[in-house]
Amino acid sequence: MEQVERITGSPTSLAPLERDVRLKAFEAIYGGDTPLVRELSSLLNASAKEVEEAVRRLLERGLLTMAEDGRINGSHGLTLSPTEHRVTFDVGIRFVWCAVDAVGIPAALGGDVRIASRCLQCGTAVSLTIKEGQPVGPDVGSLRIGMGVLRSAGKVVEEVCPTINFFCSAEHADAWAETTTGAQIIDLRRAAEIGRREWADIAHLGG
Repeated sequence: MEQVERITGSPTSLAPLERDVRLKAFEAIYGGDTPLVRELSSLLNASAKEVEEAVRRLLERGLLTMAEDGRINGSHGLTLSPTEHRVTFDVGIRFVWCAVDAVGIPAALGGDVRIASRCLQCGTAVSLTIKEGQPVGPDVGSLRIGMGVLRSAGKVVEEVCPTINFFCSAEHADAWAETTTGAQIIDLRRAAEIGRREWADIAHLGG
């Protein structure tokens, strides 16, 4: 499932400052803050012009989101703006851009969270627990994640992430996949494995 790199933007495809900006923005959002570009510039000890350019490129690729007031409210899959996928961390409620983010970020942090979402096929509420970075509970074996558009020339957060969703059963995931070109289906343990790799840069936040 190497294609999952398109969700977060593979670290090897980003310039060093872009990686740093994405990570610092993630750290701020995880802590409940929405930083301004000048605040990121100060945190990174980089010029405002350089950080502005890095932010611009990340926004163009859909790897950051910014509110109308100029504050960055989404980075590396994590956001303070409500989405279909709600994750309750020990630091509070946050939201994520897609189902892989919902499982993968907690897996990388090695923490305990509650995830609330819905089945794309039938709308049934999906609720699951991550314990010490591992999906646990009676529904772990039945839940699936369907992955649609794996690559995009546009914005990841707008064009790719909406196609990556939870399904309450393998049957519902299969039914969706039959009508979706290039669809792939993974289980939660596979999503956790992907998360530990793709979000390795945020593992230190798990303490």
